[in-house]
Amino acid sequence: AMLFTGEICLYIHSLKELETVIIGRNSIRGTLPFNNLLNLKKVDTRENKLSGSIPSTIFTPQLEYLDLSRNSIDGALPVNVGKSVDLAVLDLSVNKCSGALPSELGRAHALTDLLLADNDFSGLLPESLGELTKVKNLELSKNMFTGNVPQSLVELRYLSTLELSDNDIVGSLDFMCVDGDSRLKLFSSDCYGDKPETICECCTLCCEDSAGKGESCHQN
Repeated sequence: AMLFTGEICLYIHSLKELETVIIGRNSIRGTLPFNNLLNLKKVDTRENKLSGSIPSTIFTPQLEYLDLSRNSIDGALPVNVGKSVDLAVLDLSVNKCSGALPSELGRAHALTDLLLADNDFSGLLPESLGELTKVKNLELSKNMFTGNVPQSLVELRYLSTLELSDNDIVGSLDFMCVDGDSRLKLFSSDCYGDKPETICECCTLCCEDSAGKGESCHQN
């Protein structure tokens, strides 16, 4: 199959009515030149060689789908993400994004899939995650999140997948359990080993960080 190479043409700036960009699974390099494209609804640049930070102006009220996964995107998730009230899918997995998640993320009420695994995000998980009442898949594993998981997550009635393993999260997650059982299809945390970082009676997958050997997980 032929792959596109090079960089995204800077003249894309002038396409003011552009709504859809689908260029995934190529070998495109460079940064994301999506400033001031205020009508974008769907952006899919997955599996390329893109780098640089996420332009804050990409998060408009019109944006519905953003997949930047499997690139080399770095920097923080812009606070403007809260402006994208129709955003259903945000996939930044397998990148180099860092910093704390902004509390404004909770304003993106249409999110069904928040996929942030395998990055360098850090800090506490914001309480506002509990405001994402439509979210089904919340994938946060393989980051550097710390502290306790906000109890507001118990409000997420449509949640099916919650991946928290391979972080520095601590404390009990049993508030997510109902009579010792999980209502989730997949629920992972670092709850395995001699010194588990979390307590989770109903996790479906318990993991531990084996020094020098990476993460090992076990069905619960």
